[in-house]
Amino acid sequence: EIVQVHSGRHAVARVAVVSYREEVLLDEWVHVPASDVADYVTRISGVREEHLVSARSFEAVQAEVRQLIFGRTLIGHGLRADLKALQLAHPPANIIDTESLDWGSRRRNLGSLCREVLGQDIQRGSHSPVLDALGAVRLLKAQHAWGGPPPPRIEI
Repeated sequence: EIVQVHSGRHAVARVAVVSYREEVLLDEWVHVPASDVADYVTRISGVREEHLVSARSFEAVQAEVRQLIFGRTLIGHGLRADLKALQLAHPPANIIDTESLDWGSRRRNLGSLCREVLGQDIQRGSHSPVLDALGAVRLLKAQHAWGGPPPPRIEI
C-alpha cells in the first residue's frame, strides 16, 4: 500500500509477501514521517497515521523483501509498479505477473479478476496487500487448473 507525499510522489506504507502455499511470509507497515504525508489515501489503502509512526524503516523492509524473493519465482499482479515502489529488481524469467496472463475478455484489474474467476471480493473498501497477494496466487492456480483462462463463473 502507498501514501501520497507532499512532493506529489508516493511512498510505500505497507508491504506483504505470501508463499505459493498461501502462507503470509511478511506483512509490515513502513515508516513514513507524518510531516511528509500529504494524503494517507485511507479510503483505499486503509493506512492511518498511527500505523506508520513506529513502523520499520523502508530500508529494513526493502532488505527483508529482497531476501525473501531472492532466487524465487515472484508471483503478483502488476508487479512492475510494486518492484519500482520497493526500488527492487528481479530477473524477468522469475516473474509471473497475473495481469499479463490470458483472461479472455475479462477486465484485467485484480479486484475484477478475483471477483469473476474466484468469486472473492478482495478490494471492497480499503485494500489489504495480504489479500491482494493471495488473490494473485489464487488466480495463477486457477489459470493452471484450467490450462488457460477459466470459464465464466456461473452462480446457481
